[in-house]
Amino acid sequence: MLHRAASPGMYIAYFVQSLILLNVGISVSLGDLFLTLASLAAFSLTLIPSILNRNLGMRLPWQLTLLIALSIYLHVAGHVGELYLLYAPCYDKIAHLVSSVTLTIIGFAIAIFADQIYRMRLPRGAIVLFAVFFTISMGAVWEIYEFAADQIFGMTLQQGNSDTMVDLMVDGIGALVVAVLGDAYLRRVPKEAVAERFLHPAPEERDTLLPADGSEAPFHAEKN
Repeated sequence: MLHRAASPGMYIAYFVQSLILLNVGISVSLGDLFLTLASLAAFSLTLIPSILNRNLGMRLPWQLTLLIALSIYLHVAGHVGELYLLYAPCYDKIAHLVSSVTLTIIGFAIAIFADQIYRMRLPRGAIVLFAVFFTISMGAVWEIYEFAADQIFGMTLQQGNSDTMVDLMVDGIGALVVAVLGDAYLRRVPKEAVAERFLHPAPEERDTLLPADGSEAPFHAEKN
């Protein structure tokens, strides 16, 4: 038997996911194959938290799940609804800022999980640096995607070299802000405790269905 332990905030995440699906429908109605496939791929990324929970027992805090959905929605709506053009250049920069914040938090999580699972004993500085470079790398991959889409499908996702460089700088700013905050947080909270919060968040933060007997998932962080 299951009971729902999801925070009300998770319903906001579900709503944002539904907006992404709405954009998929709009893309289909427009007969735009590229936008349809891109929107479907984007929606599939929002399912990663659920997949992690199902396969690894990782119950992510709802705040991160919402950030992932919001970051993806901003880019999907920017393409499908042409918000990038309607509110240029501010909309694009806001989307990049939100995405960079989300990616940096994910970068912190990846580094901390790797540290705990493989007993790497990473110093705090290495975790922070990984999170920053992870975000900057993903920002570069995104710009490559936009360039490829423009060249192959005749899109207008990039507005010149200056637009691309400003996007990357915004990514860097978002990464550095979260890195500073994350570094301060890790000075106060042991990384083992951070990993435990991601694996077994408090009931009000959980984003999934839990067993009624309160049993925990099989995935556990290793203690250094």
